[in-house]
Amino acid sequence: MWRAAWLVGLACIAGECAAHPLTKVPKSGPIPEAPNSIGYPSADAALAALRAKPGVSFSEQGGWTIAEERSSATLWSFTPASHRAHPSAVKRQLVNEDGAVNLKMSVSCRAAKAVCDALVRDFETLNQQMIKAIREGR
Repeated sequence: MWRAAWLVGLACIAGECAAHPLTKVPKSGPIPEAPNSIGYPSADAALAALRAKPGVSFSEQGGWTIAEERSSATLWSFTPASHRAHPSAVKRQLVNEDGAVNLKMSVSCRAAKAVCDALVRDFETLNQQMIKAIREGR
């Protein structure tokens, strides 16, 4: 079931989904910064490590490099070189919190603060869409 939600999410990355209200990040203004928690020192290091890791599958969606780690229900999205937030990586993992399916998101972004905040907001919108699809069984 989560695979279908990832596929919905991948289509959304390419800009094919309508926006929904955000709930986890402020709608405007700066987003509080968190330490880099993707598990690698940079997006490039994460991508290189994932390429060397057995069991990780890769695809490309709208120029984005997508890495799927099925064993940990983790989906990675790497910005294309043409994206203003490049180089950035967004790590999203499906987790069960108190019986509800949620996404845990970590971001490594080396662009300007406003650009990184926009990237986080875009993915937060995408996350809400994916969670809704999962909960509705799509």
